[in-house]
Amino acid sequence: MPSIKSALAILATVLPAVLAISGNGRTTYYGTGGGGDASPQTNYGSCGIALNKVPSQFAALNAAQYDGGAHCGKCVRLSYGGRSTVVQIVDLCPSCGWGALDIALNSFASVTGSTESAYNLGVINTDWYEVSCSELGNSGSYPSQPTNPPTNNGGGSSGGSSGSTDRCGPNNGNAKCASGLCCSQYGWCGNTSEHCAVGSCLHAFGTCANSPAPTTTKKTTTTTKKPTTTTTKPPTSTLLTVGEGKRCGARYSARCSSGLCCSTVGYCGKTSNHCNIGFCQHSYGTCASTSVKYVKEGERCGAANSNAKCGDGSCCSRYGWCGRTDAHCGKGNCLASFGKCT
Repeated sequence: MPSIKSALAILATVLPAVLAISGNGRTTYYGTGGGGDASPQTNYGSCGIALNKVPSQFAALNAAQYDGGAHCGKCVRLSYGGRSTVVQIVDLCPSCGWGALDIALNSFASVTGSTESAYNLGVINTDWYEVSCSELGNSGSYPSQPTNPPTNNGGGSSGGSSGSTDRCGPNNGNAKCASGLCCSQYGWCGNTSEHCAVGSCLHAFGTCANSPAPTTTKKTTTTTKKPTTTTTKPPTSTLLTVGEGKRCGARYSARCSSGLCCSTVGYCGKTSNHCNIGFCQHSYGTCASTSVKYVKEGERCGAANSNAKCGDGSCCSRYGWCGRTDAHCGKGNCLASFGKCT
C-alpha cells in the first residue's frame, strides 16, 4: 500500500494535468455569431480584464468549459491546417458548445493564412490545448488570472452607464439599439464617442452623432446694412490612406484606398463582409449602394447568377464561374464587371 508521501507525489504530478484545459471543436471569429465581440468597453467581457490589459490575440471560451471564470487569463494554442496560433481567454461565449472558441479576427486570419481566408471560411474546427502565456510573445505583460472575475450572460461588459450589454447590427440579427443609444462598429449599444462618433457608428441600427456643425459668427456695423454672416468650417483631420488587409476607421485614423471598403471591424477589403450595407464604414472607404453578393474561386458569378462578383481576386468566366485560369481571365473569356480580367 503506498505511503501518504508517495500518494501526494502522484497527486502533484496528476493535478496540473487535471486543471489544464484543452478541446476540439467549432472556432469562429468575433462578429460571426459566436457570442463574443471586440467591444470598446472599460472591462472586457465576462472575465473582467481591463481593456488595456487584453492582448490582440484573444478568445471567448465556450459556456460548457468556462467554469465560472476559472480559466480566465489562461492561454491556449489552437491548430488548423498545419498552422497554429496562441490566444488568451478573456471572455465567455454563451452560445458556444463544448470545445468551441470565438477568437479575434487577426488570430483567425493567422491560423487560416490571411484575412481574406478568414472572411471566406468563417467557421473552422480546431484542436487546442493550454500553454504558457509567454508564448503570446509578451511574457508577463498580461495577468495570469484576474481576481474574482465577474460573469454575465451576454459576453459583454457589465460596467458603467456609458455602455450597454445590448447587442446590435448586422451580425446580431439586425437588432437596433433603444432610443437614444448608438450602435458601435463592433455591434454594441451605448452612448460614448466609441459608439456614436461618425465612422464608428452604424446609423442603420441606432442614433449617431452628427458631423460637427460649422461655427457661425455675425458682424454688425452702424450702417443700415443687414448683418453679414461668416461661416468657418471645422478643420478636416488627416487620414492615412491604406491598402487591402490593412486597418481602417476612426480608431486607426485611416481610410481605404480607392475601390476598397472599410468593414465594421476595421479592415480594408472588397468582399461582401467589407462592402455591403450594414457591414461598411462609408466615411473610410467605398461602400456598395446595394448589397452585393461576393463569391470565391470555384463558385458561380455573373448576371445569370444574381449578379454575384468574384471577391477573392479571381476572374469571372463568360460561363459564370470564378477562377484564375486563362479560360476565366483571358481576353474574350472574362466578364470584367464581375471580377478581375488580364
